[in-house]
Amino acid sequence: MRLWAFVMAAALMLPGAQAVACAAPAELQALRGAVLAGFNAERARAGGVPLHPSPALEAAAQYHACDIARRQRLSHRGGLFSSLPSRLRRAGYTFSMANENLAMGQTSPAQVMQSWMASTGHRANILAGPARHLGVGVALGPDGLLYWVTVGAAPR
Repeated sequence: MRLWAFVMAAALMLPGAQAVACAAPAELQALRGAVLAGFNAERARAGGVPLHPSPALEAAAQYHACDIARRQRLSHRGGLFSSLPSRLRRAGYTFSMANENLAMGQTSPAQVMQSWMASTGHRANILAGPARHLGVGVALGPDGLLYWVTVGAAPR
């Protein structure tokens, strides 16, 4: 049984990018909030400052979540060889630092946070001291799996 109902989103588009059709969870905003809360709880435990949501980072994260869900493959390189810096530029976020976490198959924010915190590299991204903003993207792939993307960054 599915934990969430899903809706077909229109097309998600970053300025200067081609549209990517995307099935997004109906509770996308709640999922974003729960992942942000998870990041901030881990950062607080480590003595770090909280992150704040960024609409530009959310757009970049959702675009990439839709892209990797469509391709059913985790990769930091997107279609047409897009990279995190190019996605952030298209979203209009001028950054001094940025990082990205990806995951697939986890069915809840708690599961995805547990997976990321168990990985040295993902944990380092969550706890990255310079980061000030977070964007979260979640998409449903044709394979029925959820694809998760977070983008943490600091403005220039």
